[in-house]
Parts: sequence; structure tokens; C-alpha cells
Amino acid sequence: MKTAVIALVAVVAAGSLFARDLNINGEFKRLNTAGTAPLGWVKNYANQPNVGTFKVVPAREAGENAIQVTTTTRETPFYTAAAYPVKPGEIVKIEAKVKGKGTAGVAVYLYDAKGYIFSGNLAKVTATDVFTEVEGKHVVKNEYEITRNGVKVKAVPTGVRIVFFAGTNSDITFEDVEAEIDAAK
Repeated sequence: MKTAVIALVAVVAAGSLFARDLNINGEFKRLNTAGTAPLGWVKNYANQPNVGTFKVVPAREAGENAIQVTTTTRETPFYTAAAYPVKPGEIVKIEAKVKGKGTAGVAVYLYDAKGYIFSGNLAKVTATDVFTEVEGKHVVKNEYEITRNGVKVKAVPTGVRIVFFAGTNSDITFEDVEAEIDAAK
């Protein structure tokens, strides 16, 4: 019995060493001073005000907020302002709770020392009037072949931004966006 308890403690401790939760303000508790936007998140196409609008709304959980994203002609992603360190072989996992009409999903943007190298939609769902979970994962490759300044190069990822998005012609509320990075298997 004592051996089983020690083994269980060792497994739990080892598991915590191999996964790291990202503090991404996914409950949207921290807002800008006007209370109109979540801190740490950036709306893609921010310089194009007619591409997706959003507002902060109360979440089901007291003290938390949700983000309602309304789109028309273009999918509208939000991504973390910070790029979190990532290594080849690691697994990025993202989940969010969504409801509304249209489509919603989660994705990643990968970077190397020179900038953006890859984006990938991990999961996409059709939203309903009831909160449902969308979750996806991405195994970071050793390198990505990209074209930079007209030249094909191999880029090694060093950072990841966490993304959630509302599809074209959607009205989606996002709650509890979470992300973690698991060690390479």
C-alpha cells in the first residue's frame, strides 16, 4: 500500500514537470483601464475596424468575463500578445468554451527568432445556444519550410501564440480559454 501511494505521488509530480499551464488571462479578468478589452490579447486585423467587432460581457462564473466576437465578411482571430517559449516535439493544447451562432475555433501561431513562420487551426466547431468545448492540439515540428523574402528556408520554432477565432458571419461568446504546453513524448 505504501509503495502504491509513493508511486502515485511520483507519477503526479512527474506529470507536473512535463506540462506547463500558460497564464493567458483566459478568464479575461484583467481588462484595459476602460474595461473594453482583455489585457494580453490582440485582435488580428486590429487596423481594420470593420473586420470583426468584440465586446467584454459577463461570464457565467462570478468575477470572470467573456468575449463576444461578431464577424461579417472575415474570420476574426484573437491571439496572445506574448509568444510563449516552445521547443520542437512539444505539444501545445488549447481549449475554450463557446456558444452563439456560426463557427468558432482555436489555433496556434508559431515564430522563430526572425518572426512569424506558421499558423494552424487546431479545432473548429459550430456553436449552439449552449456552451460547448472546443479543444485542439499541435505537435511542434523540428522545422517548418517557409518562404522568407522570396527564398525557401527552414525555420526552427522558438515561440507560440495562442489563438481563438470566430468564423465568417458568426456571433460567438468565448469563455475559459486555456492553454498548456506538454513535454515532447
